[in-house]
Amino acid sequence: MTSIKNLFVTKFTVILVAAAMMFAAYAPAQAQTAEELQAQITELMATINMLQAQLGMTGDQPATAPGVCPYTWTRNLSQGDSGQDVMRLQQFLNSDPETRVAPAGAVGSAGMETQFFGPATAAAVSKFQVKYRADILTPVGLVNPTGFFGPSSRAKANELCVAAPVVPDPVDPDPVDPDPTDPDPADPAP
Repeated sequence: MTSIKNLFVTKFTVILVAAAMMFAAYAPAQAQTAEELQAQITELMATINMLQAQLGMTGDQPATAPGVCPYTWTRNLSQGDSGQDVMRLQQFLNSDPETRVAPAGAVGSAGMETQFFGPATAAAVSKFQVKYRADILTPVGLVNPTGFFGPSSRAKANELCVAAPVVPDPVDPDPVDPDPTDPDPADPAP
């Protein structure tokens, strides 16, 4: 209940700040040209849209999460893992209404992401795998999703983050899989 209250207060605060910004922009605007006013309105609307997107207030989310992409995931992730890359994965999954980790206001939802890969994250990864079945599951002969964020799932996520440059993971700076004998169940055997 407290998290719902906090979410409501946060959203209300963003709306008030946006309204205050619009009214503050109006006062000195009397001496400006129409083009300057339009540019200022456009800038304010972009700021409002960005704040709303960060809070998950818009119904039509972008294909990639602002602030997450470009990003490159470099290690396998599964239940029990933790780190900044898990949080970025949750943010990425939450950027698509079809793959959200949790409903608004719940832990793991947009704006409330964590660094822990638990059952809700695995379920969201499974939704991601089903959504991109042709690229993730079908090529390796799988029908059902695994919830494991391994090489084929990472490849699709990295592709969707539009040729992102490699960003070193502060938790795991070595992108080499520490256990090469533990293959991704969504990938074919060598």
